[in-house]
Amino acid sequence: MVPTGHLQAERASGLSMDLNRLWRPGAGTVETNATIFSSTIRHAVSVVPLAATPDRFTFANADGPTRNFGTELLARLHAGEFTILGAYTYLDATELAPDSLVRRTVALNPRHSANFSATWEEEGTWHVNFECFFTGQQALIDNPYRTVSPSFVQVGLLVQRQFGSLTVFANGENLTDRRQTRFDPLVLPAQAANGRWTTDAWAPLDGRIISFGLRWRLGEPSRKTNAD
Repeated sequence: MVPTGHLQAERASGLSMDLNRLWRPGAGTVETNATIFSSTIRHAVSVVPLAATPDRFTFANADGPTRNFGTELLARLHAGEFTILGAYTYLDATELAPDSLVRRTVALNPRHSANFSATWEEEGTWHVNFECFFTGQQALIDNPYRTVSPSFVQVGLLVQRQFGSLTVFANGENLTDRRQTRFDPLVLPAQAANGRWTTDAWAPLDGRIISFGLRWRLGEPSRKTNAD
């Protein structure tokens, strides 16, 4: 990699606005939040290959700004022993390709993503939590297998039971077994010009994970009492 003395410093500016509200319908509470955000990076620095020498690289400023715009919506319901949360994020991130004047989607940034979780908790006994995550399509660069990743869903579940000082739990992560190697290989067909042998990670590299465990609490915290 060859350094250059003609770089300009990156400069970023951003703006965000939040709107939230707490509702109390019946015996429960609902919290809602909406966020709009935008940012611009000028003179973004990237690594580009040198002409006629694909095994050598240099730093260069982009000829146009990198722009990000998005919104996030969140709602949380709490009623007695139940808590439900849902969130959705939209992101539009574009940049100017370093070797052309064509604006493209920033790689590895899903335009649409969402998550949902539901929790039931009985104090001192049960705790059950279900989670679901959605990751939308992502632009991929220098990937010989595809230019856009597929969307995928991950699911997790935690079940916990307390018996006095003993807690027993079972936890499952990525139960849908979504991992990148289910779609494409990680290893490139040939070594890339920058020396890499693997593609960028755009999905989990670990598959389904299931664990069981015990926790033993040795003692209760001391409590102070007031005597007259």
